[in-house]
Amino acid sequence: MARHFLNEPRVQKVSNRLIDMFLQHGSGRAVHRTLLQGLESNDREEAIQELHLNKIFALLSGEPTKAINTKSLDAVEAALALQTAIEDGEGVSDKIRTSIIQSASLQEDTDLQKILLGTAKKTGYPVGVIQKVLQLNSTRTPFKTQTQSVKSYPTKQLEPDWSFQDEAIQACLNAFRGKPNHKVGLVLPTGGGKTRVAMSILLQWLATAERDDTKVLWLTHRRQLKRQAWRELQRALNEKQSKLPSSAVSLLEKRVEFVMLNDLSRALEENEGKIELVVVDEAHHAAANSYQPLFNVMQLRGLFLTATPNRMDELPIGIDEVAYSTTYRELFKRGVIVEPTFLDPIQAPDWLEARDLHNLANLAIERTEIDFRKLLISVSKKEHAEKLYQVLSTMLDGTDEHPLSSDNIVYVHGSGSSTGIDAEEALDEFSAFPRGILIATGQLIGEGFDDPSIDSIIVTYASSSMSHLMQLVGRVIRFDPHKTSAYVIQARASELDYYFEQGWLYQDISDSLRPRLKDFTYSSIEDLKDKIDMLLRNSNVQEETRVRIMKESMDISAGERYHLLLTGRPYYGNKSDFETNSTWEAILVKPNTKVTFHNIFNSYSDIGVKLESFDQLSFLMRLAEVDSTKGSNWKSYMDMLHAMRNAYLETRGLSYSGEGYRGYEEFPQPGTTWLTYCTFTYRADVPEDFDTFLSDTVNKDEITSLFLSDRDKWKSAIKVLLPLAGTYAFLLEENQVNWLDEQRALLAQILSNTKPKDSFAAVEQWRLGLMSIPLPYMAITNLGYFINEIRFKEYSYSF
Repeated sequence: MARHFLNEPRVQKVSNRLIDMFLQHGSGRAVHRTLLQGLESNDREEAIQELHLNKIFALLSGEPTKAINTKSLDAVEAALALQTAIEDGEGVSDKIRTSIIQSASLQEDTDLQKILLGTAKKTGYPVGVIQKVLQLNSTRTPFKTQTQSVKSYPTKQLEPDWSFQDEAIQACLNAFRGKPNHKVGLVLPTGGGKTRVAMSILLQWLATAERDDTKVLWLTHRRQLKRQAWRELQRALNEKQSKLPSSAVSLLEKRVEFVMLNDLSRALEENEGKIELVVVDEAHHAAANSYQPLFNVMQLRGLFLTATPNRMDELPIGIDEVAYSTTYRELFKRGVIVEPTFLDPIQAPDWLEARDLHNLANLAIERTEIDFRKLLISVSKKEHAEKLYQVLSTMLDGTDEHPLSSDNIVYVHGSGSSTGIDAEEALDEFSAFPRGILIATGQLIGEGFDDPSIDSIIVTYASSSMSHLMQLVGRVIRFDPHKTSAYVIQARASELDYYFEQGWLYQDISDSLRPRLKDFTYSSIEDLKDKIDMLLRNSNVQEETRVRIMKESMDISAGERYHLLLTGRPYYGNKSDFETNSTWEAILVKPNTKVTFHNIFNSYSDIGVKLESFDQLSFLMRLAEVDSTKGSNWKSYMDMLHAMRNAYLETRGLSYSGEGYRGYEEFPQPGTTWLTYCTFTYRADVPEDFDTFLSDTVNKDEITSLFLSDRDKWKSAIKVLLPLAGTYAFLLEENQVNWLDEQRALLAQILSNTKPKDSFAAVEQWRLGLMSIPLPYMAITNLGYFINEIRFKEYSYSF
């Protein structure tokens, strides 16, 4: 069925009428009810079946990439035709109009799109309605006048840095050149834009191909990928610095074929000799036999996309070379995804117990009233989705003050949805909701589902698959201009369950053996050495190993991230004394040794531990230098392999010598008793409020380091606005602070006797008259900004 986008004239006309009705009736639900009443009174049963609330919200969203199918559009038009004509603007509610204008004028951005999104978040009104109000207002009191009071303070977060995508595109293109049968891997965490990067790669490759009749096959197991690719193309073409070829639209339409996995053999056969490239979506599935036809064809380039970061168990999927890889940590740093907060786990519900369902629904209702705007609840079975939907709907219908109603809840699973349409279309329409609760089976939304406005997730079932949980977490961390937080709540069946936690976002070791994670911070090199030494002593690490590690720590430098792996030794003492009396070996992981460590640990985790007869000695001799000295790194690695094998047996309930002495079932921390991975992260020892003051500065690390080098030297700090985004900070000594105070007072006096229109000239005359300049020139040129006492308090800090 044909789909119509919001930027089409026909859809725009319908959207404008609905917006006018929203302004007259006050909410999307009221518009929906009014339209339904008109259809019911005229016995328009077919249109009633197609007129869903989701469609109304989509048409009010103001998002040009939103779409509606022909039947639904016909139904809305039929319902509108039965309504009394509304003159544009005459039905505008003063309350709505005032709320929107006031919220828009208080936004801290000057970019119109950001003002619209910020106002939508603040008021809860759809973006399309806000656009209409601001346009109506311009015919009376120009919106420009209203926004003159907008504070020009910097945003709390710098603009996201997406430049890594260009690096990834170029790296993959370079990897293919001259290699007709090369299988290239692209590893981008969820939210990093795999679809857009892959699309740019294939379009650039096709644009420069020698033949104009060749094709790219995009292999996928999700039907909505084609629609998602078209949306990404539309967004990319609208960007000023788009690097897509001029023929991008034609190339995607005519020379890219999206192929479902069960249709792979047919597509390969029909396009034999004409395939430039095969893109494998969610490539961690490619070890399955159904992907084998790809590897039976000679001279076939493959681009393998996956979000699973740096796992050795991904190698068997057929990748010859990982051309580009990045991590969650890097994307957090670049501001392109939101770091989630992992809240306390909940007990997995018994779906036959009404009390458990009520408790889960009550949790969702409480959190969506307080801090969750769009909540995703992941369930394991479709009947669970339907049960929870009924409970939530009933509870919300009985709650008058909650910002959501039952109309804001949607369930989807493989067989359909609560809205009566197929799951993919229901997901598409839910993305238009400003707030809501989506209940979906994990298999359906674990991969590929793209609604960046979702900011929270409850996983209702315990899972032993870290990669599956990482995919689910990826649903809430995607970048959205006004999403500042993301929340994750997981269920576990028992206290022993090993669940996904904050630390795993920063790890690059395999989780298959369930190592325990411990996080430490350090403020200086000496502090780091002291903490490593104390940890080794408290863990009863033998003296020779401790001396070796402390020697290895001589060349560490502040600012880097370090790891220490503690590996258990056999223990046969009292189970209650295990924590204090057990002995451990240790390996220090530094930037220059992490590649070797990862190769050994990850390879053995996913291959060697499963084989009782695996030759540990030969395996280790290929990867590490032999040294039989007591306390050597080699000895520690040998002990590590032994501990890893026992960890495999322990976490899978298999027997091994001494298992009853370690108290695995009673240990308070989930995970194996044989492996503990400790992470040491640099955190400058600076006052918390000063660290907050520097949060939007582009030279934060430099200023922090300078401050720590001589705390007593600095008396104040100031920061000035940069033209595009963010601020630049300066530390001031006492004489600079005194000079600044004097000149601020002098400038204030000068400006108090100057006409407002001449104030800039007066500031410039003052600057040119300075005999000496004890502050950096950038600060001098922005000094006029500090005359206002409120702004000065915002952009200065005193120690």
